[in-house]
Amino acid sequence: MNQIQDSILAGKLKPGDSLPPERELIKMFARSRPTVREALRVLEMKGLISVTGGGGTLICKPETSQLEETLKIMLAMHDITPEEIYDARNMLELTTIRFAASKRTQEDIEELKELIEREKACVDNIELFTSLDRDFHELIAKASKNSIFEILVRALRNPMQNTIAHSIMRMGPDNYKKEQDILIQCHMEILQCIVDQSEARAVECMKEHIDQFKRINKQ
Repeated sequence: MNQIQDSILAGKLKPGDSLPPERELIKMFARSRPTVREALRVLEMKGLISVTGGGGTLICKPETSQLEETLKIMLAMHDITPEEIYDARNMLELTTIRFAASKRTQEDIEELKELIEREKACVDNIELFTSLDRDFHELIAKASKNSIFEILVRALRNPMQNTIAHSIMRMGPDNYKKEQDILIQCHMEILQCIVDQSEARAVECMKEHIDQFKRINKQ
């Protein structure tokens, strides 16, 4: 398994290439059929190979969702606190917004505008609203044109949403409506910074937005 993986990572085997049939792998590595099958099973779990309908085995590129799922499980199992999420967001998203402000496309702008309109229409639905808030940050990561930012922002999606939703639900209807209005206003200001490609101002607005997240969690 390690030898095949190393060949893939070194570029000797590329996505779309086929591995030899199982019987040849048994001879090549001088291992039993169960051992070879177990190695292939692990490689498939890692997303490095896929078994075709005809029984062949192709090298493939792992989906980012696999890393996201792993990070999500690690965050859940390590009892991550709201303060730790705040610190991680503070570091990650202030960098992400700067790239988004400089690299955004018109398509990115239109997607963000549409999402904010959806937020305005669902302020009475806390679960949907917090889900859209997460989507907003994922769209910013997408606009940054950096795949690593996208993966990390998505990995923080569930713990971030759960924390915000629980905090908002502890408030009375009037209070959480006020906080939702502030969140939407922050999103609108951030969007305007992205439209204007004002990196410095975009970072300031995102910092204010994350500070609101921290304040909500202390209420």
